[in-house]
Amino acid sequence: MAGATEIEVEATVLVVDDEPVVIQVVTELLGSRGLRVISADSGEGALELIAKTPIACLLVDKNLPGIDGLEVMARIRQQQPHCACILMTAFSSTESAVKALRLGANDYLEKPFEDLDLVAEKVDHAIKNQRVRFDRDALAERVREYAAEVAQKNAEVGKHRTESDLLEMVMDARIREATDDLRRKAKILRASLDEATQKVAAAAATAKAARDEIGALDLPAPVKDRLRARLDSIASAEAKPART
Repeated sequence: MAGATEIEVEATVLVVDDEPVVIQVVTELLGSRGLRVISADSGEGALELIAKTPIACLLVDKNLPGIDGLEVMARIRQQQPHCACILMTAFSSTESAVKALRLGANDYLEKPFEDLDLVAEKVDHAIKNQRVRFDRDALAERVREYAAEVAQKNAEVGKHRTESDLLEMVMDARIREATDDLRRKAKILRASLDEATQKVAAAAATAKAARDEIGALDLPAPVKDRLRARLDSIASAEAKPART
């Protein structure tokens, strides 16, 4: 195994196989590359470990008795989505490889192992690739959450803006209504004042004409004075309503 790439990431690898020799070989191989290795000889045992131990990579035999490797892989995908999965099988084919990848495996290994360096390299690549994928998905989720938060804030701002615009519209309408009402009242007042002014002018003209007629009469001066006084009294009485 000289010249093989050392695995840089310190992590825990779970090896699940019902063949003790496979567990021993993989444990020694990955342990020499700086990885912590734990193992189980059944699917049931693997699930117990998965429930209490963070796993960086799962190496699981496809054809385990009882709970098989595909079920173990599915369960760890649910509980630890950051975990890389490599499916081991003694009956490798293009079809089985495609099926393993379709079911969520990062890679697959054919038993018996012909190249142990390749096993270590696949574990290394699977861990790194899965972490990149997990970080990417986590970032995408944060971006979606941020976008949803921004959309919600924009909706709230839009709602407040709409309410503010509506309030402004109502206030403008009320101001216009009050202004129009004041204009109508002012117009009526001006008309009333004009009418009163005309009446006062007419009364003054009538009084002047009457005074002139009194002056032209051939009557004693005291009589003319009484007539003029009476005329002033009538004119004053008619002018009072216009002044009020």
